[in-house]
This record gives sequence, C-alpha cells and structure tokens, in this order.
Amino acid sequence: MPLALHESDAVDPNSWFPTAAPWVLFNVWAGYQTSHLTALQSAYASAYTVTRDKVPNLK
Repeated sequence: MPLALHESDAVDPNSWFPTAAPWVLFNVWAGYQTSHLTALQSAYASAYTVTRDKVPNLK
C-alpha cells in the first residue's frame, strides 16, 4: 500500500528507493525549507520525485 511520509525531518528520496516503502508523498516540518534548503532542493531534484509541474492535467 502506498504510504505518506508526514512531518519528516529528513527528506532523501534517493535513499528510500528502490528498497524502502513506496512513498507517494512527503511533507516537512515548518521552517525546514529555511534550515535545510540544500537537502530540500536535492529532494525535489531527485529522479524519484515527481513535482506538481510534472504531473499531467487529468481534467
């Protein structure tokens, strides 16, 4: 079953796949984007991450 990773302190999709659980989304603690900007940018740039701009319009 796909899982959501809620309120995480560590975001590293490259270490989650392909051996870990099939995460479908993640969110981070408030303020994480300022204190861990490099890690968050790396997570969004990961080949395992699909960002909103890459999701097709299903309307």
